[in-house]
Amino acid sequence: MKYKIHKKIDPLSLYGAKSNMTPEELYKELLNEYKIRSEKERIKFFVPQPQQQPVTEDNHKIVAVSGGNRSGKTHIGAYIIAKEAVENDNIVIWVISVSYDVQREVTQKKLLYFLPDYEIDKMTFKTRGIIDKIKLKNKTEIVFKTHEQTVESFSGASVNHIWFDEEPPKDIYAEAYMRTLDNRGRILFTLTPVNGMTWIYDDIFSKAYKDKDISIYNFLTENNTTISRDEIEKMKEKYSEDEIEIRLHGAFVSKAGLVYKQFKEEVHVIPQIPIEEINNKQKYVIWSAMDFGYTNPTAVLWAAVDRGGNVIVFNEYYRSERTIDQLKEDISALHNQYTNKGVLYCDPSLWRVNPVDGHKLSTYFKQSPNSLPIVKANNNVDLGINIVRDYLLYNEHREPKLHITENCENLIYEMRHYENKQVKNLTKNASEEPKKFRDHAVDALRYLLVKRPYFYTPKVEELHELVYSRAGY
Repeated sequence: MKYKIHKKIDPLSLYGAKSNMTPEELYKELLNEYKIRSEKERIKFFVPQPQQQPVTEDNHKIVAVSGGNRSGKTHIGAYIIAKEAVENDNIVIWVISVSYDVQREVTQKKLLYFLPDYEIDKMTFKTRGIIDKIKLKNKTEIVFKTHEQTVESFSGASVNHIWFDEEPPKDIYAEAYMRTLDNRGRILFTLTPVNGMTWIYDDIFSKAYKDKDISIYNFLTENNTTISRDEIEKMKEKYSEDEIEIRLHGAFVSKAGLVYKQFKEEVHVIPQIPIEEINNKQKYVIWSAMDFGYTNPTAVLWAAVDRGGNVIVFNEYYRSERTIDQLKEDISALHNQYTNKGVLYCDPSLWRVNPVDGHKLSTYFKQSPNSLPIVKANNNVDLGINIVRDYLLYNEHREPKLHITENCENLIYEMRHYENKQVKNLTKNASEEPKKFRDHAVDALRYLLVKRPYFYTPKVEELHELVYSRAGY
């Protein structure tokens, strides 16, 4: 009969090599010893679950865990902080929660579960059993703070490690971050993204793929082995589809519903491409599109299309309060960098007749100097959105028809945040009409892709479009 003995307990060191115990007696004694030691030394005897394990070994400046409710994110956060505190002398750790009540009922209980009693030198309290500070015998201090405090209360100190359990306000994070700079401190986030796609998605989670200081993880509630399948199914019955994504999968979901849910930065965003490669006529032709604005930005996109019809948006122009002459100068300077380019598909509003002077704005864009080869785009919103979605789809090898280079920051931002209008009447179906806000680059993308870009000889395409242009298109 074989007995499984925990690797951290050596039976020979406990009972001696010449023990007269039978295997059954030894096994029982070992189990009892394991129980005693694991109660006193929870840090040493803790075994992370598979989705938790990589986080315990991560040494990035910022480690961010988004997870479903009861996915084990707070538990692993407490383990990491307790281990850090016990193993390092004379450091300062901040633990920051939503409120004092949450500190008392959740974060502090989790930390005290892992911290050995014999390591604690002193605890000071605020009120109602809420701990203000834990001082260990190795002179390390764990200080508890909440979002209820003023931003000013996060200033001044130098901190080695900060744990945010749930998403903080951005101003508190910014101030706390500064406290880690003196000693190369680290920051840990554990959160369920119940607030949707907020600043933490933009500044932390969406930048992880290109920022070497950030590491992100996603915990699923169903991967927590301590929760039964029946309980998981009961939780699913309570939630809508979006709530399941947030509450069980720890996913960032727009409150109103994203237009382009298929967009994934880790799939669709790629490094910038050198202009020499873009201008390789044997490899790419250049398509471009513009959404015009004055108070709102004018957005122009340039895309390289290969022989397979794959599209790479590789450059953007995005500026507001520019006159037509200024726009022409700016855009033509960029447009003329590319040797294998065609026409520029534009917002159809440029072809409206001005009742004051009887002219169309499109006329001015076509005039010298710095004339632009503009052509009226198809502005069928529903059709365009569905075509963009087609280009975003990808196979099991994560190969979509559309890529965007990382320098196109405004387009990437809009793809992440472009959402439908909210429906206040809950008895109605969710709206599929996009909200008119920060939609300038995505509109230009729609004008571009609705043409189903393809590889062509630029001169042939220019003649083709010239016919349509003279016909008033």
